[in-house]
Amino acid sequence: MSALVSIIIPCYNQARFLSDALDSALAQEYDALEIIVVNDGSTDDFETRSAPYQNDARVKIINQENRGLPAARNRGIRESRGEYLKFLDADDWLVPTAIAKQVAAFHANPTLGLVYCDLVRVNARGEQIDDYAVANARRILNGNILPSLIVGGYFTPHTVLVRRTILEQVGLFNEALNSEDTELWMRIMCEGYAAYFVPEKLAYYRLHGANSSLDPLVMRAAQQRVLDLITTRYPHRVAAALDELIAEQRRVDRDSAWAHETIAAQQMQIDSLQRALDTRGVRLVRALEKFFTTK
Repeated sequence: MSALVSIIIPCYNQARFLSDALDSALAQEYDALEIIVVNDGSTDDFETRSAPYQNDARVKIINQENRGLPAARNRGIRESRGEYLKFLDADDWLVPTAIAKQVAAFHANPTLGLVYCDLVRVNARGEQIDDYAVANARRILNGNILPSLIVGGYFTPHTVLVRRTILEQVGLFNEALNSEDTELWMRIMCEGYAAYFVPEKLAYYRLHGANSSLDPLVMRAAQQRVLDLITTRYPHRVAAALDELIAEQRRVDRDSAWAHETIAAQQMQIDSLQRALDTRGVRLVRALEKFFTTK
């Protein structure tokens, strides 16, 4: 018997896109599914647009007062029964083979903490807007990906499949954060679990005016807070990750396009981590700063 997968869909005033998410969940080429939609106090036409799905035994709709995206995801987790959890935002969607391929990766390596995949970025109309690839935005794709999470290369929650037992150990989404997904992936890495990247575009990520991730100031502040929290909780894990970044950078041609394009972004993370780590007597970050400034 296949392991049950719970697809959790939080929705706040995104009803116009909801059918794309739900249809993609229901079209998965994987039979053991439950789909939990958490209506987080929407004021749009959620009831009308969700009505066609309410008689499907695979779909459970939960209504709650508006508490924010991480709280809605956590509500979905608590209401779910799956061995594996997939977090699909209401404005995104999956390709039909997404769940099956990610579950297969877990079966091949049961000790993994999370499995994630590549994605296609689209506009509000669902049209592809660029050739973005997760693999091109990250230097470390498999194993302990904490170094890549520190310096960037964002991947969206719906690219991830995670085992329920992992969240029972490390905790759920931090409801006080805006970048709660990145913080959770960092926590999983810091607790010693590994990640596996499926190099296929199994998810569609819709960029539109309501995406908070489009606001660089919001994202920068959120990222700063996440780094502060993780550094406080796992200072030695962060120091080890920076050590790995130094080693990785030394393997990269100093004149390569990648190095020039990413040095500014990495320097911002170094500045942030230096303040936090220096207060704990961890000096590795200074070596990292010296390395980058000599490029």
